[in-house]
Amino acid sequence: MLDEDLNRNYLATVILAVAMIASVFVYAGIVELLPRLAPSSEVAAEPGTVELFRKVLRGLALVNFLALAWLGGRARRPVGEPLARLAKLKTVTTVGLALAESIALYGLVLFFLSRDSIDFCYLFLVSLLSFIIAFPRYDRWKEALNEMPMRS
Repeated sequence: MLDEDLNRNYLATVILAVAMIASVFVYAGIVELLPRLAPSSEVAAEPGTVELFRKVLRGLALVNFLALAWLGGRARRPVGEPLARLAKLKTVTTVGLALAESIALYGLVLFFLSRDSIDFCYLFLVSLLSFIIAFPRYDRWKEALNEMPMRS
């Protein structure tokens, strides 16, 4: 029974992860195509505002990346019964995937503000690295479910 639940939840989480990664590539397509479809030499915001947003959003991306590493560690420490641990794994993985995707969204916002694709590219690469870290791995899930429960 637990193996069926594990397989079903793992598959659903992998599908979600692939969809979120695909959305990041859609953002990259927008960054690539928008200047061709709607060329504009104007920057959408004042340079001072763009620089402030650049610092804030890059800082948030770093916080997301560090939070992702922390979440990964929490996911590997099982607590409770196996089904509760499975639910926790799915939740922690989903939050990690959302953190990874949000990094690319920060880059997209910067692109819209500055019209500079470098702003997006930097955060796009950090987002992809984050997805590598956050992507669910079956062997880790199975290991976390088979370990003896630890107290929190």
